[in-house]
Amino acid sequence: MTAAKLRHLQERFSGANVVRKEELLPEESVTFGKKIKIRETKTGVERECSILGDGEADPDQGIIAYNSPLASSLIGHMKGETVEVRLPAGLRTYQILECVFADSFRD
Repeated sequence: MTAAKLRHLQERFSGANVVRKEELLPEESVTFGKKIKIRETKTGVERECSILGDGEADPDQGIIAYNSPLASSLIGHMKGETVEVRLPAGLRTYQILECVFADSFRD
């Protein structure tokens, strides 16, 4: 069992890259490593989530993967922008209310 776990970890981290905080600037821009607050424009429902890696994703805890449909649609947009997002449940429109570094990226 230990050898299988080791192989899994080696495969998982073989393509890993170090992300430097300066690559995630400006802070108001949605990127990997950010905690965001968004509001669905149609319903007014607000949601907070952190955008991290696949292995860290836990939607129940508000952590989504950078390559998820929601995160990948929001990445590159700025606080204050309204963005259309195609989700498995259909097209949604979100306004980006807040964008700050996630706890693991703070100084």
